[in-house]
Amino acid sequence: MAQLGMAAVVGRAADGDLMIARTHIFRDDKAKLATRKALLVTLGVIVLIAAITAAITVPLLLLYGGGSGTPDDRPGYTFEDMFNQKFSYKGFSARWISEEDYLYRDEDGAVLMKNVRTNDTTVLMDNSTFTEYDAFDYKVSPDRQYILLTYNYRKVFRHSFTANCLIYDVQGSAVTAWIPYDDVQYASWAPVGHKLVFVYKNNMYLKTDFSGNDSQPITTDGVEGLIWNGIPDWVYEEEVFGANYAMWWSSDGNLLAFAKFNDTQVPVMSFSHYGETQYPMIMDIHYPKAGRTNPSVSLHVVDTTDPTYAIREVPAPEGLGDLYLYIVSWASNSQLYANWVPRPQNTSIVNICDVTQAPITCRMIEYEESTTGWIGVFGPSYPTFIADGSSYLIIQPHDEGSGAGKYRHLCLRTITQSGEASREWLTTGQFEVTSIQSYDEANGIVYFISNEEIPRQRHLYSLTVSQQDSKKCLTCGLWDDCGYYSAYFSKNASWYILSCRGPGVPIYTLNEARTDNYVLLEFNDELRTKMDETRMPVKRYQQFRVSGYDGWAEMFLPPDFDETKKYPVLFDVYAGPYSQKVNEQFRLYWTAYLASSLGIIVASFDGRGSGYRGEKLLHEIYRRMGTVEVEDQIEAGRQFQNLEYVDKDKMAIWGWSYGGFVTSHVIGRGSDVFKCGIAVAPVTDYLYYDSVYTERYMQHPQDNEKGYNDTIVMHQVENFKKAKFLLVHGTGDDNVHFQHTADLVDALTRAEAEFDLMIYTDQDHSIRTTRKHLYNKMNNFLKECFDM
Repeated sequence: MAQLGMAAVVGRAADGDLMIARTHIFRDDKAKLATRKALLVTLGVIVLIAAITAAITVPLLLLYGGGSGTPDDRPGYTFEDMFNQKFSYKGFSARWISEEDYLYRDEDGAVLMKNVRTNDTTVLMDNSTFTEYDAFDYKVSPDRQYILLTYNYRKVFRHSFTANCLIYDVQGSAVTAWIPYDDVQYASWAPVGHKLVFVYKNNMYLKTDFSGNDSQPITTDGVEGLIWNGIPDWVYEEEVFGANYAMWWSSDGNLLAFAKFNDTQVPVMSFSHYGETQYPMIMDIHYPKAGRTNPSVSLHVVDTTDPTYAIREVPAPEGLGDLYLYIVSWASNSQLYANWVPRPQNTSIVNICDVTQAPITCRMIEYEESTTGWIGVFGPSYPTFIADGSSYLIIQPHDEGSGAGKYRHLCLRTITQSGEASREWLTTGQFEVTSIQSYDEANGIVYFISNEEIPRQRHLYSLTVSQQDSKKCLTCGLWDDCGYYSAYFSKNASWYILSCRGPGVPIYTLNEARTDNYVLLEFNDELRTKMDETRMPVKRYQQFRVSGYDGWAEMFLPPDFDETKKYPVLFDVYAGPYSQKVNEQFRLYWTAYLASSLGIIVASFDGRGSGYRGEKLLHEIYRRMGTVEVEDQIEAGRQFQNLEYVDKDKMAIWGWSYGGFVTSHVIGRGSDVFKCGIAVAPVTDYLYYDSVYTERYMQHPQDNEKGYNDTIVMHQVENFKKAKFLLVHGTGDDNVHFQHTADLVDALTRAEAEFDLMIYTDQDHSIRTTRKHLYNKMNNFLKECFDM
């Protein structure tokens, strides 16, 4: 695969401001795969020379192919293409079950195990059982004797669901047992053997005998909707764990830590589910809004080898008021790591707890405080423990000095006999380490993802912990048109599955960690061919100076883009704290349709409050959501108006969720930059949103009255008369409640402002089952806005 022609070009915006841009077109050439590294070296030299030359004069403009401005008779990416899967890429879904064996399902649906050393494949279960029960997921026990199948999926919230479960005997090739309940909330194997834990009606059960359907209860005090054992309530699922479980096994499979949540004092949010019944059902969720009572949380440990299943509580820090439990991890089979965060979320306490003691004893090993904002990204970082659990790798903020502020970096913390864990920084600089992928214990090598090259990229690095100068980028220059990687390692980091996720068509390879050997798993040849046969958009990156910061914009340009013509522009915005719209992930969908078929430039800009560029930029939004990020979108829009190829009278903005909040504020400012706006499921007053998310960035309402008032869209409804506005919401939204839109509708109506409204009955925050109608509605709105 070779990149398309590259050249250095000098550029200026119409108003004389300097700009930097990078453009590439979605196209690859597999026939030149063998020469990719040589080409990259050559192109790298060309780029370096051009960059040095351009830096002397004006900033650099790089082109990876681009619109020629000449007619193209290939078909465009159509509206139907958004939904017909024609341009969907194939992934490679695998699960490591040992150091050299991974599990996957073949095209027929059978569950297979592949040995990466010998290339041997073993069938663990053919597709007949999957087909018979219409199962949607499987989990193989670590000893490979049984497979847990889940079927009859019923969605609850973003991550949670209920289902039916059965146990398949691999040796006997037959179903051997069922979990005899229809609404199992979670089920998972212990990390060794074939011990199964599951949750039903908020209680935990253990199953070790698969000759029948019996199981043993671990907890008995669970109450649906009130007391939760081993699974999170709504706010912990959505804002803290981002998962449907709250339990953690020790590595030997003997001890099980779990969280208990009590929602008894949490206020109830009610909304109607209309369905097809004579009377609507009333749905009640214990939902803590900003400033209201939170759920109480406690941490517990049970020894699953003890037939009495005696439960012991892990003590939480005292004297700190309302606490969140953010992270639980096992340092060793006897030491539990617990990260607690007080309600304001600008401090963090880490305890290490000896679970062999009765009662369990804990001591603080880490205390972190932020003086400029909140702790971490969406909370503290997860540790990766080394050896006996006496030290761990973790990502934490490092002060880069000279006014640059703090950037998230990799460090090694060592637990001492008393006091805080010592800290040794393994990376530093004005870039961020975004995740720790794995640790090779035998060789002392840590693998991590960083955006050191360019903020919008993600590359895989290795570093020998004892040699800080050993950092090596494993993916830089590896594949053409690949700048955004992730990796999935085997337990001891001997092998990993590498995913190139963009900007070109995704590629998946199996790599041996300590050599350059790899096997191509998926190249997506069919999709590449289809894209070559289709008029696809051109993607360009461009830098603007906004509010004292250099921010990146991303543009999807029409395939026949001609800089001498004028094009309408749609800003695609999110702009929430630590978000990054401008990145090199592969994506098509509505953006590709608008650019390819309607000739609309779709642009995004990351301003103040966005992520992956240090805490100085990030914490600009602290205590003032709905202000600086809104101002930056408007200012970026003004600078777009000065580009020679932009029709300044045809600019619109749209966003979903936080993006809908920003869109609404942009229209409410009455800046005249954007003539139209589309807000889908927007927050319109952060006093209505959940406590964990809102107070992380805004603090308690009593401590930031002005900040909360500034989030209220309804205060600006007079300016909505200056623009066209489409408001969209689902009545079944459990996240951003329909209340937000109802209040805005009332305010707009009272102000006699004209607007369009689309309500989706019983749809949740994702509006998943009526997407085609939604995008068609937005298409028609934009066509009217742009006089198309």
